[in-house]
Amino acid sequence: MDRVQISRGVHLETYRDALGWSIANLSDFWDSLGEFFDVLGDGFDVPALVTKEMPGAGWSPNARLNYAENILRHALPSRLRRDS
Repeated sequence: MDRVQISRGVHLETYRDALGWSIANLSDFWDSLGEFFDVLGDGFDVPALVTKEMPGAGWSPNARLNYAENILRHALPSRLRRDS
């Protein structure tokens, strides 16, 4: 919640505040998670949710990532990590 308040400029005091914000601001919520977990990849330069219509919502249409790289990079010694 602290990071969202700083990076997104919203005021969140309680879990209920955070839940409400995450529901009302789906794209910002998912973008903030990607930033928080430092997801490696390309194409995250557009909002996470580009089309809200259901069915057919458009999620990160330009995003490309390597799942194994994102999961296993924390298992590698820091001298072998790409992000070091």
